[in-house]
Amino acid sequence: MYRLYLSRWWRAPEVYINQKHYREQLDIWSVGCIMAELILLQPAFRGADQKGQLDKIFDILGTPDLATLNEICTAGLYTNSNERC
Repeated sequence: MYRLYLSRWWRAPEVYINQKHYREQLDIWSVGCIMAELILLQPAFRGADQKGQLDKIFDILGTPDLATLNEICTAGLYTNSNERC
């Protein structure tokens, strides 16, 4: 069976939390994941789905505090609106 991954293992956590707003700065995360994979010879964060992907990231890097999550979920960080994700 073919599973479509769509680069899940290299996506920044912000993309999963606030998928409506994406900026080029998030690509730095992807580059870091690819570099880690080249060094480790396997993906650093190998989640089976979006929730599993975030779990893998949080297991290794820790869970962000509420203030950080609120900052990520503020659309104003990415656009000129004050919407929340």
